[in-house]
Amino acid sequence: MFLNVIAVFVLVVGGSATAQAQSILEQMRKPMPEVEAISQDAFYEQTKVHEDVPLGLDALSYKIRLPKTWTLFSRPSSEAASLNKKVLLEAARFYGPSNFGARSYFSLKVGKLEHEMMAEQWLALFMVENGYTVEGFHVMDENLAGSAYVRLDGDVTYVVRNRVRINGPYIIVAEYVIPLEEWGKHKALVDASLRSFDMLEDADGHAETLETYRFFDIAEAFYPESWELQTDNQRSIDRMYIELLNLRSKNKYTKTKTLKGKIDVHLISEYVVDDLESEIESFKDAYQEGDLIVNELLSETQDFVTNDYYDFAKTYVYDAADERYPAMTYELWINVSYARGYYYFTALTTPSRDKDFSTWVRNTQTFKLVNKLVRPFEEGTLINPQDE
Repeated sequence: MFLNVIAVFVLVVGGSATAQAQSILEQMRKPMPEVEAISQDAFYEQTKVHEDVPLGLDALSYKIRLPKTWTLFSRPSSEAASLNKKVLLEAARFYGPSNFGARSYFSLKVGKLEHEMMAEQWLALFMVENGYTVEGFHVMDENLAGSAYVRLDGDVTYVVRNRVRINGPYIIVAEYVIPLEEWGKHKALVDASLRSFDMLEDADGHAETLETYRFFDIAEAFYPESWELQTDNQRSIDRMYIELLNLRSKNKYTKTKTLKGKIDVHLISEYVVDDLESEIESFKDAYQEGDLIVNELLSETQDFVTNDYYDFAKTYVYDAADERYPAMTYELWINVSYARGYYYFTALTTPSRDKDFSTWVRNTQTFKLVNKLVRPFEEGTLINPQDE
């Protein structure tokens, strides 16, 4: 059977702050604090528009309305600063007037994404890793989310409202920070100001450079360069496959790598599939031939993957476990689609969202990306998946 190439899959997940969390996204889902709206006339009268293009990058260009009395304190020059994937760069800071105490300020921070993720996921990880207690969390769409929390700096307590925007490969964080004693008086203005924040340009592109694998002249698959591709020589155009491995070094002092996730991509000719439901069941059962135990179906959706080439696409998410390590929990994601004479079967094995949220985000978002971009091969097409 075509699935006998699937290797025994064992994950070793190290302890981390995110690994200890239980259902992080559920913890975040709190309604934003209610704020009585300020009238548009009053808001415009008290504020002015600020627009800028940080570091000369159009993808970072933004606008926001801030109080007229506020002044720009600092912003980096394009020559003096560079973005990286580890630390956010403060691209601008505006201060309110001094009252011989703590001052309100607006901060814009920018950086590059390490890997594919949604704004909600990035913000949830940011809150957990910094130890902030969420007071409110709002998801506008997959590229825009916001939160409210309280932060202590020295002996001053601040209320922080933010908006996180993903724009192509960039992450943009807009924060309005105000002393707690000023919050009640100015909260309507703070809320309206954050709502006025917007990007001036929509950027394309992905967090990582994409590599390409071609199944003869039948189809192409694209995957992030940080994932390792493995496959045997394809012997038949009826059944073809590749494995994509999320491998990470245990630490900087060793070359030993740990498997953190695996994506299998299978192409199966319609001529060798007698019954699709039976084929799907066989595909799922093959993962139980090793030590993985596939348990209950967690979800089933037909809108998970968007790809104009597919005639249909359906995704199943299962709870899973390793019989040798009962404390570990996993998830098995299976997507089935069809395009131009071939069924595309893709599967992801990953630590569960509750066991290792950070790894789960990376794996599931890569799985979405792979399924979105895999496509029938067309000679001479100019489509660049980097820009999709």
